[in-house]
This record gives sequence, structure tokens and C-alpha cells, in this order.
Amino acid sequence: MIVGIIDLVSFLFVISMTLAVSISSGLSRAQSALAEALPEIGVIGMYLGLIMMLQNMDDPNAVFPALAVACLPILYSSIIGFVVQNLGSTSEHHQTVAVSKLRYLSVILVLVTLYLCTRGELRWFLDPKTVSLTTLFIVVGIGLQRRQGELDPVKVRALFPTIGLIIGGMGIVLALSNFSNPKAIGPAMAIGFLAVLYTSLIRLLWIIIQPGVSNDQESAVGVSCAPWRTLMAGLFIWLMILSFADV
Repeated sequence: MIVGIIDLVSFLFVISMTLAVSISSGLSRAQSALAEALPEIGVIGMYLGLIMMLQNMDDPNAVFPALAVACLPILYSSIIGFVVQNLGSTSEHHQTVAVSKLRYLSVILVLVTLYLCTRGELRWFLDPKTVSLTTLFIVVGIGLQRRQGELDPVKVRALFPTIGLIIGGMGIVLALSNFSNPKAIGPAMAIGFLAVLYTSLIRLLWIIIQPGVSNDQESAVGVSCAPWRTLMAGLFIWLMILSFADV
């Protein structure tokens, strides 16, 4: 049974992303930085796995093992988050200039990890429609904030999970409206998956490059979206199971 929750690629993905955040923030504030980043790491890993699963649905018998593997990044990041929350001190110290320079090496580590985990199939993760729609929502959100006064980085960063949820919700609606055509469900789910993946990745990179914005500050201007993004993935999975059952 324990073998079923072990996947080397998923484990290395979470460890590599966790290492990137720790390097960028420095050991003095790694605990608080990981508290912000681990939900994003788990969501990114899960949606990466789900998108790769969508591209390999010719064999129905292989779908559910792939689905189990896709859920493992959430499990691994949650375990690491549990350990991080219960070890060490939450006090933060002044960061040195050397730590600041390492943030860009961490960005490279994140991008290389993503490339290796996608097995070089970047075309699966680049959809012009989803990119355009996500960009449009970001521009509109920033524009609305600018009209209200000075642009607040805390509010801007809090935008991304919400935007992912909005476009993901649109994907669910599209999947439901095309339920009589199973071939249309996959593309609709891909739009929702990619939107959440894009916005979570942007937020993770922002945490690495500018770790000064705390999770508490963002909570004051928004809600935690990680549980809702996980729930959205569950809804997509439910739709997929129903489509297999020919309901």
C-alpha cells in the first residue's frame, strides 16, 4: 500500500521547488516563505500531472493510476508544510545582499524543474487562448486597481489565484455545456487546468523574486484560494469519470 504513494518524479519536483524557495528567501525566513509557497507548489504539481494525463487518455486503464500520481504533489507539499510549521522559529532576520542575488538562480531552478517534469512536451502547456484570457484578466485587474489609486503589490499578487479560479470556472461551465460531446470535455478541462497553472506559477515566481510580501498581508485583501483550486480539480475529475461512464 505504501508503494502507491511513492513517485520519484513527483517527490523530486516538490523537493526542487521547495529548495528554490528556501535558497531565494535565505534560511532566516525560509519558514515563512515556504508557508506561502508550498500551497502553490502542490497546486502546480497537481495541475501539471492532470494536463499530462489529459494528453494520454487513449488507454482508459492508465488514466486512474496517472490521476493518483497527479495528486501526489499535493500530498508531498502538505507533509513538508506540516513539518515546516512545527519546526524552527517564525522570527525573521535581516536578509543580506547575497541572498537577494540567489533569487534569480532559484527562478532558473524552478523553470528547469518544470521543463524536466513536462518531459520536453511544452506544447501541451502553451495554449494561446488560455494565455490571452489569463493576460486579459490580469491587465483588467491591474487597471481597476490603478483607477483606485496607487498600485499595491500585495493586492496585485492576491489577484492571481482568483483569476485562475475564474477562468477555471469558465472551463467547468464549458465542460458541462458540452457534456453530450465527450471529445469537447478534454479541451475545456485543459483551459481550466492551464489557467490555474499559469496563475499559480506567476505567484510562485513572485514569492521567489520578492518574498517580502507575507501571506498574512495577502489574507487581509483576499481569501485563501488553494483549497478552492483543489476542489476545482476534483470537479474536473468527477466530470471526466462521468464521461467515461457514458452518463
